Parts: sequence; C-alpha cells; structure tokens
Amino acid sequence: MGRLIHLRYLDLSYNPDLEMLPDSTTKLHNLETLRLVACRKFRELPRDLSKLTKLRVLDTSYCWGLALMPRRMGRLRCLQKLPLLVLDGTSHEWGLADQLEEIKPLKNIKGD
Repeated sequence: MGRLIHLRYLDLSYNPDLEMLPDSTTKLHNLETLRLVACRKFRELPRDLSKLTKLRVLDTSYCWGLALMPRRMGRLRCLQKLPLLVLDGTSHEWGLADQLEEIKPLKNIKGD
C-alpha cells in the first residue's frame, strides 16, 4: 500500500474482516481522509499514524474493537474531523478520555 504515495482518500468502511492497517499505510504522505467506519473487527491503528501529516479526517466510527488512540496524534496539525462514538459518557472507541489530551493543541478540530 505504501506505493500509492499520491493517494488522498482511502475508504475501507464496512469491511467486516479488517482488523488492522499495514504499517506501510504511514507512507501515504498525501493522505487527507481515512475512513474505517463500521469495521467491527478493527482493533489497531498504525503506531506511526502521526507521519500522515496531511490527514484532515480520521473516521473510525463504529469500530467496536478499537480501544486506543496512537501516540503523537497532536502532530496531525491538519486534522479537522475525528468522529468518536460516545456511550455512557465515555469514549468507547479510544478508551480513556485522557488520551484525547494529545489532540488538545489542534486548533482546527471539530466533532459531530
């Protein structure tokens, strides 16, 4: 996948068997949108996701198996949309709410 260096939009939503993305995903330096909606078995984002510095939208809504957000999310300075599913006052997808502290410096981020 890392050879698709000019790719800007990647939508793998509704893939029932997708559990994780290959590490080569972080070589998609021009990627602006990554959608993984309702990939119910999805459990892990690449550790070096912060290398996707042009990423504007990261949508992992309804990825029930995803429990943690990768470190250094604050480096995604272009990130504007990060939909989270909130149940019972907790962020189901990302685990502990304090993990969201990493994106606090991001000025342009908005939720739904």
